[in-house]
Amino acid sequence: KMRIKIDSPIGRRQYSKRLGAIEPCLVIKSGNITVNKGMNKFTLRGQEKVNAQWQMYCLVHNIEKLRNSLH
Repeated sequence: KMRIKIDSPIGRRQYSKRLGAIEPCLVIKSGNITVNKGMNKFTLRGQEKVNAQWQMYCLVHNIEKLRNSLH
C-alpha cells in the first residue's frame, strides 16, 4: 500500500521533500546543548537514531560538566 503511494507522482514529490528535511529537536532539556553546542536540529532520521544522537550529546555534555567540576 505504501509503495503505491510513494510511486505516484504526488507521492514522489512529497517523499523527495521529506528526504531533505532535518528533524527538529522537539524536547530540549538543556539550553547549553542548544545554544553553546549549536544543536538545534538532529541530523539523523528515525526515532532510534535520533535517540542515539541525543544520548551522545547528553553524554558529551555530562562529561564536560564533570571535567569542569574537577578544575
